[in-house]
Amino acid sequence: MKNSPQKRRSGPIVVVGLVLLSLTAFSLTVWNYTRTHPFANEAALTSASQVEAHFNTRSNLQNGQRAIVSISADEIKGGTIIEITEAGRALIQMDSDTSAPVGTTVHVNIDGTVGPQRPK
Repeated sequence: MKNSPQKRRSGPIVVVGLVLLSLTAFSLTVWNYTRTHPFANEAALTSASQVEAHFNTRSNLQNGQRAIVSISADEIKGGTIIEITEAGRALIQMDSDTSAPVGTTVHVNIDGTVGPQRPK
């Protein structure tokens, strides 16, 4: 009489567990990134060196935070938040002037990897 080997059912359980762990880790990473790197709902140049951006009021912005301003596909500049209102409007002073005309729509996101800077 031959004994048949027992089937192992742990393989599918391990695979399902790893898939669930990966999905959980991915969703928590996305949640953390959107919380620490908020994107502006709308933004425009108010002068050659300043941008006015409107953020969600839950963005938790602070004066001195660094911002990344994408003016075009080829022109990306850094800046610092110099003024924030309760409504989520932020005034950003760019590090250098741009040649784009005033009123140009730009994309702005906050660099959450760098803490707020003190004014110079």
